Amino acid sequence: MEQNSGILVSLTKDDKLYLLFEDLADCYFKCGYILWQYIIDQNGDPRISDLWPIPTIFLMRQAIELELKAKICKKREEKGGSKKKLSQKLNKHDLVTLWKYYLAQVGIEEKSTWLFNYLKSINSVDANSTIFRYLYEGELWKNRKENTLYLDNFHFAEGMIKVYEILKSGVALEEKPAISDSFFMKGDWQEALCYLSYPTKTSKFLIEGEYEKSITGYQEVSDFIYKCNNFDKKEYPLMFLLRNTLELQLKYFIYRFCGQDSTNNRESHTHNLEKLWLLIKDETIEKFSDLRSSIDDVTKFVKRFNELDNNGERFRYPVDKSLSYKINKEYNLSGVINDARNTVEFFEYLDFRYDKFLEKE
Repeated sequence: MEQNSGILVSLTKDDKLYLLFEDLADCYFKCGYILWQYIIDQNGDPRISDLWPIPTIFLMRQAIELELKAKICKKREEKGGSKKKLSQKLNKHDLVTLWKYYLAQVGIEEKSTWLFNYLKSINSVDANSTIFRYLYEGELWKNRKENTLYLDNFHFAEGMIKVYEILKSGVALEEKPAISDSFFMKGDWQEALCYLSYPTKTSKFLIEGEYEKSITGYQEVSDFIYKCNNFDKKEYPLMFLLRNTLELQLKYFIYRFCGQDSTNNRESHTHNLEKLWLLIKDETIEKFSDLRSSIDDVTKFVKRFNELDNNGERFRYPVDKSLSYKINKEYNLSGVINDARNTVEFFEYLDFRYDKFLEKE
């Protein structure tokens, strides 16, 4: 698919379910693989090395989850079985649970292998596929004494690529690569390429540097993928990256405007973009009436994006939780990209204006 054709391929009911998962897994993996190559090649660039790994790790983890689900679907198709039970299995994000489902299907005894240990290690950090979308959710910070972690990007890339290769091969499940079976490896601060900081006394999105990591990283990665001509069928991961950027921005401003303990803040746990925007739209108009035209444009774009994906899952999976096929309308991807960039610029300017507003109070 050419970069500027900008049309999402619709899914049809003639497609086999396992092939849909396999295809989407490959899309996410290719995006993650190309990004890891670039991050490692740009080792001397501290900005890329620090900001880009978080969305890249998510893309690779998503590829692994999708490939596991593809294998489960394929075995179910061969052996038959209840659609309801299959749906219950596919609604899991826990990689170890998915792996155990697959082992049970093929009659392989569960035992300690490099692959099994690596999947368990991912689970210990991110069992529900949340932390690399929203940095402060998940298991990463539980029971940790340190508030800053320095991460080894090369180790992440090497391990996750190997997991995917083993899953795709289907014949080397007991392979023992010369790679640590620990997903999460801390590096020395002088050598580490990515760091994470956890705030202890302030609103979690207001800690210096983490706003940039959460939002700017996703935005820059989506720009890179959009401009990359190395592969086709990148629309689903690209649209996820853009949507997550917008969701993070909206939640950031809810924290800025409403405070960590406000009612609106608690309501911000939704993934519905329109609901998030409505939490701050009126206050934005009240404080910055001169931006009314831009606010109207943002409202239209948020509505448009929310119609495409109102819960953050449409571009992560080929079917919904009831295994119904997602038939996507054709639309111009270039137009969505341009609107997304304009929206990002608006929120960056809004951040600047809000700082000035607080100075006057």
